[in-house]
Amino acid sequence: MDLLVLSILNHDGGGISGYDLIKHFHSKFGFLMSPGTVYSQLNAMEREGLLKSQQNGGKRVFLLTQRGKEKSKIILNAEDKILKSMARLFDSKGL
Repeated sequence: MDLLVLSILNHDGGGISGYDLIKHFHSKFGFLMSPGTVYSQLNAMEREGLLKSQQNGGKRVFLLTQRGKEKSKIILNAEDKILKSMARLFDSKGL
């Protein structure tokens, strides 16, 4: 789930609340995550220094820290390399 949260926050460039993250997972992947799972994961990522939180009205919004931004870029770069390698492999095999 860390990877998905980092990717979503990196892509959107803004903050997201736990409730909005639950809605995003439900609309994108078709499953409803429990609030306990989502919030415990967000809090763990905050303790690891990947996220920071702030109050925005009545919501607690999570944002990427500098460390979180760096980690998400590493992950996205690795994903891009993996996809390019797979494309080269399949192209060379004529698949």
